[in-house]
Amino acid sequence: MLLAWLEWHCSMWCGTKLKKPFTMNNLEVVQQKVEINGCSPSKSINIVQLSDLHFGKMEKIHEEIIGEINRLRPNLVFITGDIITSGKKLPLIYEFVSQIKSLNGVFSVLGNWEYWSHVGISNVKQMYEKAECMLLINQKKDVLIDGIKLS
Repeated sequence: MLLAWLEWHCSMWCGTKLKKPFTMNNLEVVQQKVEINGCSPSKSINIVQLSDLHFGKMEKIHEEIIGEINRLRPNLVFITGDIITSGKKLPLIYEFVSQIKSLNGVFSVLGNWEYWSHVGISNVKQMYEKAECMLLINQKKDVLIDGIKLS
């Protein structure tokens, strides 16, 4: 099993200064092997995990991130919160997420910024659904990939 994800660390939030303009050089693609019971070592499932984009506006780096995700041809994509910083940025969820290609689905969870933005969780959920991404709130979703059930 191959688990790959893109890590995006915004300097404002992690305390490390990144050189501007942000480029693919500021991103790290990490590959981890994870064994799953019932999964043959000869099979692989590619998973992309993306977090803390803190969108202000759609920029070239975001297009590059989309390109890198799609190049990896992931089975699953997980967006793990903090994609926007204010309610005014809500349309950026659709603009960004709708371009991500995944063989078996794109899933998201909320981060603290989605709550702090006071945009309304139902509005966030609606934007993710429009982008064909399932927002999970205190729930789980089983996914079947090549006969392997992931929960």
